[in-house]
Amino acid sequence: MWPQSHDFNNKAYLVVGDFSSQNTIWGYSQTNDDRDAVELWALSKDLALLHDAKDEPSFHSARWQRGYNPDLVFASSRIARNIEKSISNPIPRSQHLPIVIEARPVLRPTESKPMNRFNYWKANWNQFTVDIEAEISNIRPHSEDYKNFRDHIWKATNKNIPRGCRGCLSDQSKATYQEYIQSFNDDPFALSTIELCETLLSSISEERKGRWQEVITSVDMTHNSKRAWQTLKKLNTEKNNKTRIAAVTPNEVAHQLLLNGKPYNKERRYVDKMKEVMNQVMDTSDELFLPITIKEVDEALKTIKSGKAPGLDGVSTEMILHFGPNSRK
Repeated sequence: MWPQSHDFNNKAYLVVGDFSSQNTIWGYSQTNDDRDAVELWALSKDLALLHDAKDEPSFHSARWQRGYNPDLVFASSRIARNIEKSISNPIPRSQHLPIVIEARPVLRPTESKPMNRFNYWKANWNQFTVDIEAEISNIRPHSEDYKNFRDHIWKATNKNIPRGCRGCLSDQSKATYQEYIQSFNDDPFALSTIELCETLLSSISEERKGRWQEVITSVDMTHNSKRAWQTLKKLNTEKNNKTRIAAVTPNEVAHQLLLNGKPYNKERRYVDKMKEVMNQVMDTSDELFLPITIKEVDEALKTIKSGKAPGLDGVSTEMILHFGPNSRK
């Protein structure tokens, strides 16, 4: 039945049906005369069309071997953001695909595994160095004792460097969010639920604005401009449309890998002879393989950059830069 006689003003409605109208808006290649009637009706009733061009068509014609969208879904504008439409698996012996409609909160947390990161800005580096230097003399400078050395570093790290997940919502926003979820579970289309959603989104927007203002006003380029440039990169919304085209093909890469696995010298025991030569050089040379001095370690530490990913042992560059003299030995 054509739903023009229904009153759509006072309540939230969800209209689903086959409207037998063709329009390029919902996936047809051409537009027929019925599309004007459907569009005018939706505008007059304040209804929004739920359609995504990336979705699979809801009807596959066996005769024309094409997909169409005769079944349309309309929702009241004030609840359209809470409705999600998707196409399910085909029905056996039917050309129609089921349309799944779900009512969900507009704001919902992203399901992700929390990562407890170190907060190096709040680390007690002086005590970190003292704790490492206190017991480092009991560990031999040998590769066999590296595990003990690593465990000692982690012990001082867990004691002096805070670690945790950064929260995104303030206490007030968290309380509003819990109220919104409770109201949504009771009635997702109630006016109070929509008002709580708008209040929560406005609160999050103001908090984000305040954090940005604090970051921008605290930027000081007098001594270090790194943080300033990072802030400018975040504020820059321009997208880099330049795409890098590979100069080699996958076949060329595979061919080169095969060549790398084949020794150029076909002489028998070539690898064993090279190992013998290297062992003789290492045994007889006293100048090329001298022990590393503290001065060389200090010069190497000056070239290390912060903010880099740690290795397999989990020891970051920030930790290494705060080693004491005994730890560097």
